[in-house]
Amino acid sequence: MILIRKIFPFLIIVSFMFPGFLADAVGQESIRQGDKSLCKIGDIMRRVEIQYYEQEKAVPCEVHYYKDTEEPGTDRVLWRAEYETGFCENKMTAFVGELSGLGWYCESEADIPPALQLEGASE
Repeated sequence: MILIRKIFPFLIIVSFMFPGFLADAVGQESIRQGDKSLCKIGDIMRRVEIQYYEQEKAVPCEVHYYKDTEEPGTDRVLWRAEYETGFCENKMTAFVGELSGLGWYCESEADIPPALQLEGASE
C-alpha cells in the first residue's frame, strides 16, 4: 500500500509530461480504435488511425501513421490531444486530404472490403 502511495503521484505527473505514458503503464487494453483510412499509390500502402485512451470518450487521443509496405508493424504518432475534442479527427481528415492531393487513393475503413483491411493491417 505504501508503494502505491509513492508511485501513483509519480505516474500522474509523468502522464501530463508524456501523453500516452499512463496508458502504457496501465496496459494497452484500455485503447479503443477510432477512425481508420487506408491509402495506396501503386503497391505502396499507408494507414492512418485514431486511437482513444478512454472508453466512450474522444480525448485523450492520438493519430497514428503506418507505412505498412515499407515498415510493417511500426507506426508514428503524428498528433496527440489531451483535452480538445475533435482535434484528432480534424488532423486525421486534413492529413488524409493531403495524401489524396499528392496522388494517393484513400478510403475510410467503412468503405474498405474486409479482405483488404486484413491484407493492409500488418501489426
